[in-house]
Amino acid sequence: MPTTEHAGRAVILVIAGLLLAAAAAAPATAVMYSEGSPAFTAAIVGTNEFSPGDEATVRILLQNTGVNLFRQDTRGTITQEDLPNTAKSVTATLSSGTPLLSVRSDPLFVGTVPGGTSVPLAFTVKISSDATAREYQLPLTIQYLSPVVQDQPASDTYHFVYTDET
Repeated sequence: MPTTEHAGRAVILVIAGLLLAAAAAAPATAVMYSEGSPAFTAAIVGTNEFSPGDEATVRILLQNTGVNLFRQDTRGTITQEDLPNTAKSVTATLSSGTPLLSVRSDPLFVGTVPGGTSVPLAFTVKISSDATAREYQLPLTIQYLSPVVQDQPASDTYHFVYTDET
């Protein structure tokens, strides 16, 4: 006759085995987002006032504020890798429309920026000694790839299509 100690262990092992079998039999559920897109905002971080003759670092916080509009829970599918509000291969370029300011930095490759995240950027700008005290515009151009069509031809395969956005 088994002792109480061995009988208790056997019950625990049987229960654990049943839980594992139930987990393996449950169909996989994946979350799918069917619509949305990246949307960017940018703000200067720190000082934005410089003197003639300065070589300054302009710090910018780039934020992807894009949202996903539709969520669907489905069974028998894999979870999508790229959400509709994800921007991939992001490149940020700061430019100057005046010879009084010269952007010394090359375009910055940022990579992937998921929706709801921020990325710090830093550009070096040379201010001419001939510059006068006034406000100057430095356009920031963001170029990225955006997922627009996501097809799932089989339960274990995704087909991603991206458009080039600026």
